[in-house]
Amino acid sequence: MIRALIGGLCVAAVAAIVALLQGDFGDTHARIVGTSLGFSFFCGLGAAGDALRTQARGGLATAGAVASGLAAFAFVLLVAAIWFDDSDSEFLWRAWGVVAITALWASHWSLVLRARRPADTSAVRVIALISIVTATFDMFVGNLAAAGIYEDISDAFARILGVVLVITVLTTALPPIMRRLSGTPKADPLGHRLTTGDLVHEITAAAGRIERIATPEDAQREAAALRRLAERAHD
Repeated sequence: MIRALIGGLCVAAVAAIVALLQGDFGDTHARIVGTSLGFSFFCGLGAAGDALRTQARGGLATAGAVASGLAAFAFVLLVAAIWFDDSDSEFLWRAWGVVAITALWASHWSLVLRARRPADTSAVRVIALISIVTATFDMFVGNLAAAGIYEDISDAFARILGVVLVITVLTTALPPIMRRLSGTPKADPLGHRLTTGDLVHEITAAAGRIERIATPEDAQREAAALRRLAERAHD
């Protein structure tokens, strides 16, 4: 996913540079840049879901797969709207808007759910839940606007929406800070101070990834991850 993200950004940059040097930034160049940037953006969203899918199991793994699928679908709709929609209809762009907003919401839930730790306090869990709930409200309002169902927003409702957005950002940012202050083990592979629950979680995730190994590079990467896990457990 990281390589795809880098590749998309590079293609967009090259297309823009060539167009600027030629002095002719036409429709084709704009489409190439838009497609490349969209590819990178939705790869980033899909990566959050894929990380949850590979490191969790059961319902959480399914949620991660759904997030990745939504990101891929949003990119397909973007390509269709950019390259193949020559009509005056706004249908494709509205459909893309709805799916893109939903994909962004799904990526958010993937990040929040993946960051959860067995040692999280009840306060951290509640704040993370509030983050998902408020993000869901933002998503529904955004989808209604993108679909053209509800466009006349009053000043009062706009203020309410702004408040909910602020709460979403705040409750998304707070849990990592609270975990750090309370000494909760980190979710990243470089963290230390593993609890038994953390160790079980990491081993289960590693087993799921090992089952899907397809290349020697994958095997080497998982071996390195298991060595880091052993070092963390030893510490």
